[in-house]
Amino acid sequence: MAGPLVRVYQAVDETGESYARMREAGIALDMPDGPGTAAAYRAGGPEELVFAPETVAGIGVSNRAKRITRRSLESAAGLRLIAKYSIGYDNVDVDAATELGIAVTHSPTESNWGGVAEGAMALLLALLKKVRERDRHVKDGGWRDPALEGTYLGARRTDGYEGICV
Repeated sequence: MAGPLVRVYQAVDETGESYARMREAGIALDMPDGPGTAAAYRAGGPEELVFAPETVAGIGVSNRAKRITRRSLESAAGLRLIAKYSIGYDNVDVDAATELGIAVTHSPTESNWGGVAEGAMALLLALLKKVRERDRHVKDGGWRDPALEGTYLGARRTDGYEGICV
């Protein structure tokens, strides 16, 4: 009996070590540059990933542009695992996967965790400093407006102000 087939839609392991370990464990891999790639997914439109009808025991996906819908999940009868190389799995219909007995996992990679953290900090600072409101005020011809002072966290001992500036 042949081992499970894992269809990797976007290879992310540049060293190939994880793929070698999978092959050593008896797992057949269909890689983006390998055989069967043309059949990797068929018409699902630009936003939906529809798997080839062959039995698929596992899959590695990181492309967030494609949605994995109920139709996607039902297109491969043997699909048992969706393993994503990303922070989350918000483009996967997890409820449908659960109903169909398909496990959905994710494996955060160094390629995107830093951007997520940086974006969160940037948005936090933009809210605290009222960047959007100040930008609109200046574009409307204003300049200084005490109502648009941003939140300052911490004591300002260097200029004699001991409270919290709001």
